[in-house]
Order: sequence, then C-alpha cells, then structure tokens
Amino acid sequence: MTYGLTPTGFVKKPREVIRAELEAELRASLGADVDTSPGSVLGNVVDVATSKFAESWDVVERVYNARSPDGASDATLSALAEITGTRRAGPTRGVVRLRLRLAANTAVPKGAEASDARDGAKRWRTLSEAVNATASAADVDVVAESVTAGTIEAAAGTITRIASPVAGWLSVTNIEDAAPGREIELDAELRARRVVEVSQPGQATEPAIRADLMTLERRFAPAELFVSADELARVAQSIVDVDVRSNRSAWPDAEGRPPHSVEVVVRLVRVIDPTLLSLTRGVIALALATGTPAGVEWFGSRSATVTDANGVASTVRWSETTDVPVRVDVVFPAGVARPSSDAIRAAVLAYGASLRLGGDVVRSKIIAAVSKLPGFADLLDVRLGRDQRQVFTVDAVTDLLTAPGHVLTNGSAVELSNLGGALPSPLDASSTYFARDVAAEHLQLAPSLGGSAVNILDAGVGTHFVYASSPTISANLSIAARESASFDSSRVFVLEA
Repeated sequence: MTYGLTPTGFVKKPREVIRAELEAELRASLGADVDTSPGSVLGNVVDVATSKFAESWDVVERVYNARSPDGASDATLSALAEITGTRRAGPTRGVVRLRLRLAANTAVPKGAEASDARDGAKRWRTLSEAVNATASAADVDVVAESVTAGTIEAAAGTITRIASPVAGWLSVTNIEDAAPGREIELDAELRARRVVEVSQPGQATEPAIRADLMTLERRFAPAELFVSADELARVAQSIVDVDVRSNRSAWPDAEGRPPHSVEVVVRLVRVIDPTLLSLTRGVIALALATGTPAGVEWFGSRSATVTDANGVASTVRWSETTDVPVRVDVVFPAGVARPSSDAIRAAVLAYGASLRLGGDVVRSKIIAAVSKLPGFADLLDVRLGRDQRQVFTVDAVTDLLTAPGHVLTNGSAVELSNLGGALPSPLDASSTYFARDVAAEHLQLAPSLGGSAVNILDAGVGTHFVYASSPTISANLSIAARESASFDSSRVFVLEA
C-alpha cells in the first residue's frame, strides 16, 4: 500500500507498518536472527523509533488537513475560517432578571453584584441602575449579566446573596432561571456556521437572509448603525438563531403567510435588557430593509418602519419565537447502576442546544444521548412535557399565594416544588392541589376541587414554585413553527421507579 501524498489524498502510515519496516531493515543489516522481540535491547530501540516516526506522520497529517476546514482544528481552523470572514465566537455572558427589594428612596447603581447563595463564585452584575423613588419599600426588577463568561447557570431563586452591599438594598432573588452564556465555539460549530456565512449576502435567498442576521458584525460597520463596536457585538450575541420561510404560491399557506411573502423567525436570548432589546430589533429591521426581495412582502408579528437615504419609508416585518420551557423526566430502574445525575443532565442539555427553532423534542434522541454515557446499563423511560412553573410567596395570615405571571384559573390542578429549603407547612410536593379565588397575581389552594382553602401555617424556607399539573408523557414534544424549546438543568429530573 502507498502511504503519504497519493492521487486520492494523504494516507498516514500506521504504527504497526512503521515497526515492521524498522524490524525488516535491522534484519537486512544485522542478519535474519537478530532479536527485536518486546523487552529486548533492539526491541526497545524499535519501540522508541516507532513512536518518533509516528509522531512525524501525525504532524504531516495535521499539516495536510489544515488546508481544508473539514480537516483543520483549533487555531488552524480559526485561521482558515477567517479567510472567508467567519471568526470563532468567543464565550458569552449569561443574563438573568433580578428582583431587588429596596427600602424607600433607595438607588442601587449599575454594576452592583449579587451571587449564588451556595456558590459565591457565580456572581451577577446589574446592567442598569435600580431605583425605588417611593416612600416605602418596593421590589424593583433589573437585568444582570454573569461576571464570568461561559455556561453559568442559575435556577430560579438561587441568586439570593448581595455581593456588593448598598445602603437600603434589603434582599435579592431571581424569579426565573438565568439564560446561561456560551463557551467558546467548538470546531464543529465553527465549521457549520462558516457554511452558513459563505452564502452570498445581497442575494435575497433564504440562506442569504439568514446569513445577514447571523453575521451582523460582518454585515454592518458600527458607524452605519450609530452604535459602538461593543454594542454591535452585544446585539449579535442576542440573536441565537434565525429561520427564513417563504410562501411562493398564490394562496395563503398553512401557517398564515400570505401569497408571495417571506417570514423571518428570530430566536433571541431568553433574558435581555430592554434597551438592548430595542436596539436589537432596530438592527433586525435595518438588516431586513436593506435586503428586501423585489416584489415580495415581509410577514410577521413584529414590525418597524425604516426610512432609506432618499426619504422613502418602508415597513418590514418579522416574528420572534416564544420559548417553551421543557421538562424532561429520565426514569431508571430502582437499584440499577447508572451515570451520575450531572452527566445525565449535561447530555440532555447538549441535545437541547442542538435543536433549531421550531424543532420537536424527540424522545429517542434523548434516550440515545443518555445511553452513550459511561456507566449506563438500563433505562425505563424518558417523559417530556411543557414546564409552567412560577415562583410564589405565601402570606400565612391570609393563606394567599403571590405568583406574578401565573396563568392559572379557578379549578386548575397544580403541583408545588421547592428549592433550597421547605414548602410552607402543611403544603406537600407530592400532593395535587386546586386553585381557587384566583386573581391577577394571587390565589389560594384547596386539597380538592371546590374545597376549602388550605390553612397555611408559615412562609416556608427557600424558593417555592407552583405550576399547572400537566404530567410528562412518553411521547415526543411538539414545538410549533414560531416556538423554540428551552432546556435548563433545573427542569431535568433523574428518577427511579
């Protein structure tokens, strides 16, 4: 067999062939009876020489592969991708919405920090000033970002420590899960993104429209948008995914798009500062306006008016996805060895990160991801559902639960859970309750449909959650065209049965 550079490519010489060739050379020079067996003097010399020659072949192979993005890796792949304008994405910071309890006439400056109660290294920094200008204590919401870039997670109710005290700042919590940042882009991710970005900008094809929005820093100079380079980078990081769908027919399609129209569906990060959100939407509108296909109508639930250099105004439209919080129950047989819970959650989250917007959550793919983990022996089931948790607090005097943003109605069956402590007594996480006396932010719980409200004895400890009972089921989870599945480690449950 021919090794090295051949008409069909590069073929690396295997170690066993290198060793056999060295042994043959020694026998030809020193005689057929020379001892090159393992452990002999010459055998050890052959081992060392084989390793060194193999290292040389490895280097040559890497040099050969470095000529193609499909074969290159690490810094070499980064350099190749930059030739066509694609830069490896660095790590990004997570964002979270914090609820600050402030005394009367108190202001907490931008840049104030709070941290995870259990891990002080997980710190979050506010992106704007929080002000309570009233004459009494009040809750003020503010968006914060992780001090450290990367996949920094924070389940609802875990950021409860004030890391940079300010007079009048009484307490802090996060009422929803943080949207974690991302680690530095992997080789496989960079290769895939490069393919997207080399689509010809300016041509109004669906891949080109997507490429425009996924490569804003390449598409626009900051001065064109009257923003700084840092602001443009933050806008680009706010756009997680884009899908472009068109209706080329003369009739409305099944998803409501009118004839000869294009709908751009954008997935933004789950938590975003209002100022950045406004800026991001403006940039999206400008990007779409400059690439409008002739004779084609934009379609979507969002709209903006853009005026060109000649003073002509045009309306562009697009849609933004709704996040679907996904609950995953991974059920193992009781007493059977299995991978660690952290490894299982990581495998599920990695699968979730691979989903495009509008992509269904497929049980078999989660099962496949978990079954590849070291220590896997058997699995009973994977159940999926939509998670509808809301943080709640309790007034033990009135028996009222306060749950801002809840979607419950009188008679809704609900379940409860707790993080970092215990539910208010006598509430129990294993019981089903029924909502009654429901108001915008308040409700009471009854042990049976139409029953009397539970007499709540205390406020409990930690963070409490209430959610509509929608049991997970052993079936794929359908995600609509304008939705995106959202995964979080706090919603991945490792169970035994």
